[in-house]
Amino acid sequence: MRNGIAARHLAVAACASFALACGREEPGVLAAPQARSAVTDEGVAGATAPAIAERPADPGALGDLEAILQTGAPEPDALLTAIARVGESGDRRAPALLTPLVLDPAGDDAVRARAAVALAQVDPRAATAALQRLDPWVLSAALDHVRGIPFSDSEPFFRALLGAPISQDAKREAIAALADSSTEAASLLVEVASRAPDPALRATAVDAIAFMPDAGEAPIALATLPAHERAPEVRASLYRVLTHYAGALPPGPGSDALLRSVLAERDPAVRLEGCALVAELVRAHDDAKARESFERVLVPWLAREAVRGASRPARLRAVAALGLAGGAPAAEALAKLADSREPEVADAARTALASR
Repeated sequence: MRNGIAARHLAVAACASFALACGREEPGVLAAPQARSAVTDEGVAGATAPAIAERPADPGALGDLEAILQTGAPEPDALLTAIARVGESGDRRAPALLTPLVLDPAGDDAVRARAAVALAQVDPRAATAALQRLDPWVLSAALDHVRGIPFSDSEPFFRALLGAPISQDAKREAIAALADSSTEAASLLVEVASRAPDPALRATAVDAIAFMPDAGEAPIALATLPAHERAPEVRASLYRVLTHYAGALPPGPGSDALLRSVLAERDPAVRLEGCALVAELVRAHDDAKARESFERVLVPWLAREAVRGASRPARLRAVAALGLAGGAPAAEALAKLADSREPEVADAARTALASR
């Protein structure tokens, strides 16, 4: 097995040496279509070519990687370090050496991941062309390793991947990996949530932010999106996630805009999610304007939904929203619901009253 790995490394080095000597990329490596810049029909934040200096920042990096590959049996840590150096070098010749490492069907997953990250740093379009050629399971294995690479290095990789014409499942997995990486990745998730052409991807990015250990300023950025979001499923995700972060949303114009969005909702399921958000905002900030709107408009609506909602989960969700904000009107509504003929609704209302 080790001899086979060594032979592959030697083959990679030989192909790269020929390509470098001729001053071009390896034939066929970049035959796939180039990624589009900015937001594409296929994905988000498509990679754009970086500004690469005429002279690499680390002129010896590429030669050192080639020398390591030519040994046939490189030490793993030394190989990964050498690949990282090439990515940071900005050497425009690097795709000839890195692309075969990304595409090697029997290559090591950690090596492939580090090479893909380095390739995206040097030439995002080449990375997009390579990544779309990987089998889904190979890409999934690479993503497991990219999670552990600093976001300052891996951001071009994620942009290239999300801009590539690959499956939506693969992009959803990339979004999950982004959420696992670091707080700095939240800004790219917000970008996906606001610009991805596919509503399902936008909703996935919003939901992913809720699972980040530290989302930083992302909730404040998300709060600006419902007013402009046309897809109801994405607005529902936004309200649900923002409910989780209600305490981090400052009172003022942003919260007022959210309130207006919820009041304007016509889809009952989406409005239910928005009501929970408004209730949490009322409780977090004791905002008089939000409380007045909640009690005058949303409490009567929630009381009706708790009785006439289209499904049992919807009716219970309405009761839960009534229990969140406090206030006399909500308490009166809950007291009436405690006598509901539907046992689950009555139990939920009594529980909400007891917890006030």
